[in-house]
Amino acid sequence: MNVRPSSLVLACALLLTAAAPALAQQQPVGDKKKALDLYDRAKVQYDLGHWKPAIDLWVQAYETFNAPEFLFNIGQAYRQDGNCDRALFFYRRYLASRPNAKNRGEVEGFMKEMEAKCKTSGTAPEPGEAGGEPAAGTGGTGTPAGSDGGTGAVKSGAGTGADVGETEADPDAGVDEEVEGEADLEVDSDSDQARFFAVRVAAGACFPSLGPLDVGTLVAFAIGAGHPFYLGKFVVEPGVLATYTPVPWETEASMTSGTAGMTGLLGNIGLAYQFLPRLAARAEVGAGVLIFSGLGEPGAPFLQGGTQLTDGKSIGLFNARVALGAEYAVTRNLIVNAQPVVFSYSPSSPLRNDIEKITQFEILVGVGYRM
Repeated sequence: MNVRPSSLVLACALLLTAAAPALAQQQPVGDKKKALDLYDRAKVQYDLGHWKPAIDLWVQAYETFNAPEFLFNIGQAYRQDGNCDRALFFYRRYLASRPNAKNRGEVEGFMKEMEAKCKTSGTAPEPGEAGGEPAAGTGGTGTPAGSDGGTGAVKSGAGTGADVGETEADPDAGVDEEVEGEADLEVDSDSDQARFFAVRVAAGACFPSLGPLDVGTLVAFAIGAGHPFYLGKFVVEPGVLATYTPVPWETEASMTSGTAGMTGLLGNIGLAYQFLPRLAARAEVGAGVLIFSGLGEPGAPFLQGGTQLTDGKSIGLFNARVALGAEYAVTRNLIVNAQPVVFSYSPSSPLRNDIEKITQFEILVGVGYRM
């Protein structure tokens, strides 16, 4: 008697169902604290009229933490420096990243001013050239920010939502401060990380062990949901997880066959650590129940003496699961993840005597969506 191994097929359909909308904006990622330090240094240079040092520092800040507000700051510094085409370039990048920015009208006014200046000087950029039409937006909603009404800069990621005017507003105020002649930017405390719900799906290869039964290599599926909590570079995500592995079987003696199923229902906690922009290591620990189903079919080899269940067709076992892997933020909402190390364990006392435990080693890949 052998258990028939199934074909090793990755569930591509599952990966497609969680694809993010084409218009989803990217979540700013990187070292926010370092970027804010660079911002403060750039603001000093800007206030002193040292435009080029301010530009260099804000470029470094954006490379460190890609909040769109830094693009506006760079555009402001280029405008003050009299470089109309570069100012236009960064204003357009900013509006492409923040199409609903509350200071959009103000920025468009700056752009008209720069377009007229470029036209007068004969340096107006053509569409598609540097400073021309922007590529699709790649920034996110950013972080609490404000503008200076045309001469100042935007502070990104203060975490409390203050506007910045001729003199910087108190970052602990925690409110928008109206500055005459400008429109406030959206304020969403820690908005670069504010996600209230996350769902993940994954599929891959499963290598289970059921005592002497030859189960071969099977296909495993997993779907989970949780609520993320952001603690600096760490993300703690308590939630729930469901797993499923079909187990085809057949007996040579009686020429019977069927398919059993191992379904896990677990409480799950994920812990992620962002060690590079967009890239994070992730670990999961879960515990719950493993439902072994399909035991009512005649000849099922999982019970003692080949018996079958008459009162119901499934049994419940304790199930513990750990997983290690990594995830990559494609956009502010869409993530892809890989878990090359997944291990689950269940004692199997209700099953046949020579199946002392059920273990499953898995290699999974999948996608997730934060909302």
